[in-house]
Amino acid sequence: MNKHLSNFIFKIYRIIGRLLIKYSFNSRPSSLPFITGDGFRNIADYIFDDTLKNVVPEKVKEGQIIFVGDSNIKRYFREIHNLIKVKYIIITHNGDEFVDKDIIKMMDEKIIHWYGINIDICNDLVTPLPIGIGNKHFFVTGIPLIFKRVILKNYFKKNKIFYLFTVATNRTERENALECLKKNYFAETIDKMINFNEYLHLSSKYKFIASPPGSCVEGHRTWEAIYTKSIPIVKRSITTEYFEKIGLPIWVINDWSEIDQFDETGLAKKYDEIMTSSDLTAIYIDYWFDKIYKSKL
Repeated sequence: MNKHLSNFIFKIYRIIGRLLIKYSFNSRPSSLPFITGDGFRNIADYIFDDTLKNVVPEKVKEGQIIFVGDSNIKRYFREIHNLIKVKYIIITHNGDEFVDKDIIKMMDEKIIHWYGINIDICNDLVTPLPIGIGNKHFFVTGIPLIFKRVILKNYFKKNKIFYLFTVATNRTERENALECLKKNYFAETIDKMINFNEYLHLSSKYKFIASPPGSCVEGHRTWEAIYTKSIPIVKRSITTEYFEKIGLPIWVINDWSEIDQFDETGLAKKYDEIMTSSDLTAIYIDYWFDKIYKSKL
């Protein structure tokens, strides 16, 4: 198909998709079975984000779930948390705020458990959540139908690393990653703009996808790779170490220079080792729902 026609069709498809969601009964739908921030948002009893603020402190019941999104964590604790008198579970997602030693100081005995992205502290009552793919309501990258079609293709995968990212969201991390990848004979990219549908089909033909951190600890690229049976290469952090521990199919590195130790044979072996030892139950959102619900007990 002509590239211009393909881009036009994809653009129309996205416009129609956004309109259908906008005027549906749920304008912030989940993308089951895939993980998204809005998937977690949909299981909450109360929401505090840029779209909806429906938390009524005196009505919150013991063990209920409150979702805090769009980088509103500090504001939520400043305006709402102290007014709640019972113990509850908090989920933080859909934002760039890091849950670090300063943020965690706002946590008290009323928090049964904290689940969230961008976890940058070790605490028994705090568990990292995956960022997942993009939210469906944007209808840009997190389009379940596209993922399902690519998965069904089951492409043959090259024993190589694919990379395609901008450095602007995290120059410190991404410039270093880009420099190492450009010099690596077994890493490939493209020098043209492509739409997300084309990107997902292309990237799924590689065994490894470089996924350096951007504005968050991890990125959607990590989960786009996981769902298409490629393995994302990610930097070590509290979050990625936790994901590695529970068996997610990821390759955790300390430095991007580590990839220089692998030729095609080595990459093939690494892929098989990771996939064989992985537990794929955690790549779907039901695994995380179960974990959250068990916190109520």
